[in-house]
Amino acid sequence: MIHDDIVLTAGHCYKAWDYRATVGAYNVNDLSGTQQRGIVRRVFHPDYIKQDDPFLLQNDWLIVKLARPVTNVEPVSLNCEAANPANRDLVMAVGMGLEDKEEKIRSELLKKVEMPIVKPDV
Repeated sequence: MIHDDIVLTAGHCYKAWDYRATVGAYNVNDLSGTQQRGIVRRVFHPDYIKQDDPFLLQNDWLIVKLARPVTNVEPVSLNCEAANPANRDLVMAVGMGLEDKEEKIRSELLKKVEMPIVKPDV
C-alpha cells in the first residue's frame, strides 16, 4: 500500500489484480481479518514489457486503484533518492508468487526474500 486506496505491485502479477484486492492476507486459505476491495483501475509502467523469463523483466510495476480505501493499514513511503539503495544493498520483497513455475503451483502463504540491488550501470 502506498496510499489508503493505491497498491504498488509487480507488473507480472497483473492477473491477480483483475477484479478485487485482498489486503492483510498471510494465508490464502484464511481470509479472516482481511479487507476486500474492488479494483477501479490498473496502470502499468509505460515501458513495461511482459516477459516469460523473470530475469528479463524491466519496469515491472503496476499501480492498482482500489474502489474504496482500506483502514488500519499504514502505507509505505516510496524512495525518491536514486543513490539509495546502493548497489549490493539488501532489500526485501514479499508476495504470494509461484512456488513451482513449471507446475504453476502458487504459494498459499505470504513469502519474503532478501535480495541484493543490482544496478544496471554497475
